[in-house]
Formats: sequence, structure tokens, C-alpha cells
Amino acid sequence: MHSLAWAVIIILFPCLAFASDDPPQIRKLSEKVKAVEGKYRNEEKKLYDMDQEIFRIQDRISLVRKDIELKQDLSAGLEKDLEHYQTVLKGHEEKLRNNWIGLYKGSFFDIIDIYYSHLEYTGYLNSVLKHNNEVLKEYQELRSTIAQARARLEEVALGLKKDLTDLEDTVEELHEEREKKAKMLASLKRESEDYQDRMKELLNRMEEDKRQKELVSASIFKKKGRLPWPVLGKIVRKFGTFHVKGVAQSSRGIDIEADEGAPVRSIYEGKVVFVNWINVYGNTVIIDHGGGYYSVYGHLQKVVASVGDRISARENIAEVGQSGDVVRPMLHFELRFRDKPQDPQGWLVSQ
Repeated sequence: MHSLAWAVIIILFPCLAFASDDPPQIRKLSEKVKAVEGKYRNEEKKLYDMDQEIFRIQDRISLVRKDIELKQDLSAGLEKDLEHYQTVLKGHEEKLRNNWIGLYKGSFFDIIDIYYSHLEYTGYLNSVLKHNNEVLKEYQELRSTIAQARARLEEVALGLKKDLTDLEDTVEELHEEREKKAKMLASLKRESEDYQDRMKELLNRMEEDKRQKELVSASIFKKKGRLPWPVLGKIVRKFGTFHVKGVAQSSRGIDIEADEGAPVRSIYEGKVVFVNWINVYGNTVIIDHGGGYYSVYGHLQKVVASVGDRISARENIAEVGQSGDVVRPMLHFELRFRDKPQDPQGWLVSQ
């Protein structure tokens, strides 16, 4: 419940902003981050282009493979034609062989004598010889056709296989190059993250150094351990962890039991930045003491200070009451450096 109330307080009073030029270390790291990220984007674009090229070549490989399948089908058809040609050639060879064997043995010469003795048969003989010449010519043409077809088929098959081999080699090279690019991108990413982590660490260290300098340089810090108490009374709840019915809770300040209407005084000079009702704390006043330090006064009965008032140390700002969630008069008091609660008893003068 108390943490919820303080969340409202944090929203209500102003936060300090730091405006300063980036130091050389930050600028240098920032430039390295930008350079690495620029190189990363450039290599990422190359990797994307490489992937697209791989996709295009893979499409071409698919087309070449289909073309090879078509050529293989054509080759199978051509082989059938070649078998037919071989059968025809074999028949022609058999005829020519028988004819030439007959001529060689002289059997045809007897026929020739008979044909020439009867001139009416000479036309038939000439026709037979002419037919043999045509068969021989057809035989020669078929052999030439077969040789040319085989040569074309072998040339096409070799060309396609070479294209396919070249494409597959190109894809393999692209995959190897892509793997190198991917490793480079991973390295660049790690390098960028390393620079960013170093920059974040440096910024956190600088911020902490700045906080420490502000903490000790604020004028109120010089009064630490000697600040006056906001009200005279008995501390009924100290700063830090406490238990209610066995449940651990945390107090960001101290609760001081006092007489109702007792004067509540500012512990140090400053400016009133908040006067209003807050759940749990009831009527509450917050004073900005500069340097990031704020004091908080709750459970007030009557408030005499107004937002914007300049307050001096020990000046009356309100009266003790029991507004909020308390059942008897008391003052809830907190001291904060920015958003971090401080133990008030370490700052107030010993009683």
C-alpha cells in the first residue's frame, strides 16, 4: 500500500533531466556501433541478393533437368529408329551380298547371256542393276543418317550435362559464400552488441558517478547527521523491513507518534512542490531541497504551506494529524535522493 502511494508521489513532483554533451568515449563507441550496423545492413543486403540468385539458379537447374529428361525420351525414340534402320540395313546388306556373290560366281553372267540373246529381256536386266544401285545408295544414306543422328544426340547430351554441372557448381559456390556471409553477419552482430553493452555500461557508470557527485555536492548533504527533526515524538516504525502478522513489508520512511496539532517543521530550506491528499498518507507535503533531495510529510491535520512557497529550515509547514490510514496522531516522514529512499535517522541529529 505504501509503495502505491509513493508511486503517486513520484508522478506528481518533477523529475530532473540531465543535459550535457556526450563524452568522447560515448561518441567513439556510438560511431563504432553505427559503422558496424552499416556494414551489417550492407552484408545483409548481399546475403539477400545471394539467396535470390541461388533460387534463380535452382529454377534453371530444374528446367535443365527437365530438358535432359526430354532429350533422354528423344534418345530412346531415336534408338528405336536406329534399331529399325539397322534391320533395314541388314536386309539391304543381305541382298547386296547375295547379288555380288552371284555376280562373282558367274551365275548372273549366264542369265546375262540369255538376256542379251533375247533383246526383249535387256530392259529387265537394266532395271535389276539400277535397283541394286538404288539399294546401295539408300544403304549409304541410312548409314550417314545414323551417324549424324548419333553425333547430334551425343553433342546435345554432353552440352546439357555440362550446363547442369556448371549450374550445380555455381550453386555450391554460392552456398559456400553464403555460409561465409552468414558467419560474418553473426560476427558483426556480436561486435555491435559488444559495443552497445560497453556503451551501456559506460553510461551507467557515468550516471552513477554523476549521482554520487550530486549526492555529496548538494548543500543538504553537508548537514547530514545534523538535520533537525520534523516533529518531537516517539518513532513507532523505523525505516526498512518490518512484519505485520508474519508478513514482511517495507517502510520507505519513519513514523513518529506525536501530539495531535503538534507543529511539523521543514528539516531544511527548499521549495514546496506538492500539497494534496494521497491515499494512505492523507494530507501530504513534499519539499524540494535541491540536488535531487526531497522530504515528504504525511498524515497531516492542517497544512499552512502552499505549492511554490520558499521554505527555510525549521519553518512550520503543518500540524500533526491522523489523516490517511492511521488511527492515532503521527507523522510519516521520508527523505529521498531522486527515487531512492534514505534512512532518515542517518540524516537527522541524534536525540
